[in-house]
Amino acid sequence: MASADLLLHPVRLRIVQAFLGDRALTTSALAAELADVPAASLYRHVARLVDAGVLAVVAERRVRGALERTYVLRVTAANVGLDEVNKMSAEDHRQAFMAFVAGLLDDLARVLQPRAANPPGPGRARRILGYVLLPRADAPS
Repeated sequence: MASADLLLHPVRLRIVQAFLGDRALTTSALAAELADVPAASLYRHVARLVDAGVLAVVAERRVRGALERTYVLRVTAANVGLDEVNKMSAEDHRQAFMAFVAGLLDDLARVLQPRAANPPGPGRARRILGYVLLPRADAPS
């Protein structure tokens, strides 16, 4: 089981989210999906997740003299224990939620942007898609 400090870092959380759905990715494929993350930072965060056992190497191959590794997410290692969650500060919870929302918005943008590029046409009206995230009435503040 990984620690909250390891998994709730905004970049590492996005890396873990990229692997969800039984995906196997190389660092170059991951870099293409997380284009806003500098390559050196991405490699450093992937290495930390591998060292912690959250990502596992499932294949290796030589590419122009370098070793390219393919990784998968070890879901059982990619969670935080309830005791650790209960010890987190309100700020830690807020940051974890904001990192989750950032990943969600990235996913939505990836899906919606190609459709947003559609030009106006006959019989089509411009639409604006908005979203609002509201806590449940019984959720703690």
